[in-house]
Amino acid sequence: MSKPNKITSFFNASETYDSHSARKKALDSALMKMIAIDYQPFRIVEDEAFSAFVKLLDPRYVMPSRTTLQNVMCHELYDQSKANLKNILMKVNTCAISTDAWTSRANESYLTVTCHFIENCSLRSAVLSTYNLLESTNHSAANIAESLRIVLTEWGVLDKVSNVITYNASSMIKACELLQKRHLPCFAH
Repeated sequence: MSKPNKITSFFNASETYDSHSARKKALDSALMKMIAIDYQPFRIVEDEAFSAFVKLLDPRYVMPSRTTLQNVMCHELYDQSKANLKNILMKVNTCAISTDAWTSRANESYLTVTCHFIENCSLRSAVLSTYNLLESTNHSAANIAESLRIVLTEWGVLDKVSNVITYNASSMIKACELLQKRHLPCFAH
């Protein structure tokens, strides 16, 4: 009498998920979210122990390369997250922003804009942008105001901003005046 075949004998152990399969896409998405949310480096997919762990969990799954994660999947996740946040902000009636400008050691000026709003009775905050000022060496009120206007317009909240919280530099206070937005000084300053 012959031995009955086990179900595993019907599967080729070396068979991997098709790159367009729903399972592969779901696993890739979960991996990219783990990297983004847990601040893991893209190179984690090259780590021997992590690769062995993933292979043990699902031998059919081949992780994307570090380059694919960095150059394709990260951008896709950013675009999806940005679209989701824009949809949330469309439903918000009013919000406040906090902003700060600084100069790097390379003498490049940056501006960060954070939006604060209420959603489902909860205070939420989201960084909308960190980028170079329009004129990178110019910290004038007009340059700061125009840089803020671009960010707030891009996110669709320019007309929804009720208050702007900044440090108490005169250029920031004047930028708020130019934008016709109420300035609130930062408590820490």
